[in-house]
Amino acid sequence: MRILKYLLLSLSILITDNSFSQSLVGSQSNYSGSNSLSMNPALITTSYVYSDISIANFGFTAFNDYAYIKGNDLRTLIYSEKHTLPTYQIHDKEMNFAIYNNSSHKPKNLYESIDLNLLRFMLNIDEKQSLGFSLNGRVYTNATNIPWEIPEICTFGVEDSTYHNHYSSTDARIATMEWMEIVLSYSRKLYERYIHRFDAGVSVKYLIGYSAAAGNINDLDYEISTIENPNGEKEELIEINRFNADLAYSLPINYNESIYSKSVFNNSLSRGNGIGLDIGLLYTHMKNSVTNKKRITSPCQQEKIKYHWRIGISLMDFGFINFKNNAIDNYFDFNGTTFFDIDKYNSVENFDKMIMIMSETYYDDPNASKIGDNFKIGLPTTFRFQFDYNFYNDFYVNASFIQPIRIFKYSVEATPQIMVEPRYESNHFDFSIPISLRNYKHFCIGAAARLGFITIGTQNLASYFGFGKVNGLDLFISLKFNLIKGNCADERFDACWSADFGNKERKR
Repeated sequence: MRILKYLLLSLSILITDNSFSQSLVGSQSNYSGSNSLSMNPALITTSYVYSDISIANFGFTAFNDYAYIKGNDLRTLIYSEKHTLPTYQIHDKEMNFAIYNNSSHKPKNLYESIDLNLLRFMLNIDEKQSLGFSLNGRVYTNATNIPWEIPEICTFGVEDSTYHNHYSSTDARIATMEWMEIVLSYSRKLYERYIHRFDAGVSVKYLIGYSAAAGNINDLDYEISTIENPNGEKEELIEINRFNADLAYSLPINYNESIYSKSVFNNSLSRGNGIGLDIGLLYTHMKNSVTNKKRITSPCQQEKIKYHWRIGISLMDFGFINFKNNAIDNYFDFNGTTFFDIDKYNSVENFDKMIMIMSETYYDDPNASKIGDNFKIGLPTTFRFQFDYNFYNDFYVNASFIQPIRIFKYSVEATPQIMVEPRYESNHFDFSIPISLRNYKHFCIGAAARLGFITIGTQNLASYFGFGKVNGLDLFISLKFNLIKGNCADERFDACWSADFGNKERKR
């Protein structure tokens, strides 16, 4: 079976490949500097770092609620010499993964992301305002609200009589996008009086899209049954009663070329452009009144803003990319009765032919589904809330909340999550224990540490040690050089030191 089989298997792999969204590790500390731009652009003005430069930040996250590997099997896979894949017996079939019990028939979700910061820096111009710059490469994929039976049918096949039933679902979404972004950030103190301070920040992004694909199943009604053909053999029948869907793609391939051809790949680096925006507000309840501040003559003399607590809100990744190069937008709307004939797809060898067969199935016209040669796909827009409390000296606890917001018809989406993170921080060392609830139901405990200029962390430490059920992995690594407030390199050469040194010289 050709194209259709590959698409069904791809969906199965997508759902089972342990895939979720951007890690929060490394963005909460007062020493995170430019890394905090990924949480709230207003944070850089109150950072304990007056300047930093990051030459390599890498983060990936992956999460799903359909399949998992047992922790001890993952430990054997990673640390044993043979690296043998685990096997599980499910529905009389041998699999390399197990699936969650789905007796409640709840929809399934998948999220994954890769964030690569090629260059990032920030500078506190003075104690009132800060600038930041980022050059990022990002990849996001999500499958959201997928009907429970689809990944199982992709895994076990329609031949399994367990799935011979009537199904109906709405609002299932799949999207993936790869892009580069050039980001300029600005943060400024808005108000300060006594122990109260308000800051605001904004990041403006120019986006360059490399590839994207998105599909929305707005309404789907179908039935799987078994019939007996004239030869007396049993056949599985997929009867479609209602199908309303959108499908858009702008990919690095030539759609009329065979998938087996060497010329199938399209090497263009840009298929679309767009804009994005991050906006953040921050309130800080300080320990010291502003009347205690002294005049500074150098950025390194800026004082660290000690606080009892602070609270911030931000709207992140508001924007879109408009794909125009090698882009096709399709719309399918069918209400009646037709049969999904898998045999039609057996000889399909290119993408165009597959879409034409789909269009002919639902419209009796191979070209009727195409409605445009460009489309917009939204960034993984989120609303974020942060609360940070300093309960003793250099010990803090942070609470964060992330809620994705879907604005455009097509959008990549971030993982909904809540995180509580106790931490210790100092000039040269941080340590934190992030405790998170991903997709508001999957509990994870992680660990993160910064030693000098290196930060490494994960939100799911158990997965690396082989505990519990592993349904995702994540890792954050940062190489960043900080210049700390109140830590001037030339402090030892002040006027008193110079006078004392001069007296000693005269006595010789």
